Amino acid sequence: TTRLLLLGDSFTFGQGTNYEDIWPVIVEKHLANTGHRHIDVVKAGIQGQNTRSELMLMQELIPKYDPDVIVVGFMINDLYDNSLYGLEEEKLEADPIGKNRVEDAPERSWFRTLQRTYVQNSRYSEFHLLSFLRRMLLASDRRYCQLYLASARGEFMTEPWTSEVAQKIRTTEILFNKMHEYASSK
Repeated sequence: TTRLLLLGDSFTFGQGTNYEDIWPVIVEKHLANTGHRHIDVVKAGIQGQNTRSELMLMQELIPKYDPDVIVVGFMINDLYDNSLYGLEEEKLEADPIGKNRVEDAPERSWFRTLQRTYVQNSRYSEFHLLSFLRRMLLASDRRYCQLYLASARGEFMTEPWTSEVAQKIRTTEILFNKMHEYASSK
């Protein structure tokens, strides 16, 4: 049996989509229909993930599932959220002179951002504001693209890159390199 580990964010999870229509299930069905019967697909898409959190999840799941193939679903919005927060010791060992240093204060960590996306509501125990906004935006591809380009994230779609965009892209490269190094060592 060949085991595939599919990591990703809400796109891999299938936010707002029927289960049978998400890309990991489509891949699984395609492989089965083309004679690849001994395939085990581990679907590890989680809403709100970015490349950094996918690296951390991958480090948990590789020892548990021992995958033969790892696929990371990457969306451009991950560039905006990626940071090396919490990976400083590894980063400094890999880059002792600080050439690739990317600062990210604890108050801007992914966990605090995640905490701020919940709204307490007396009628419901928790209402996920971010999911509601995504559903509203994804109802129209055109509206989503317009809003994306008008937001701060639109800077990733323009040239020349600002120093902040170049830094986020470099951060993402470092994270993918760490993924590759970890997966190759196991």
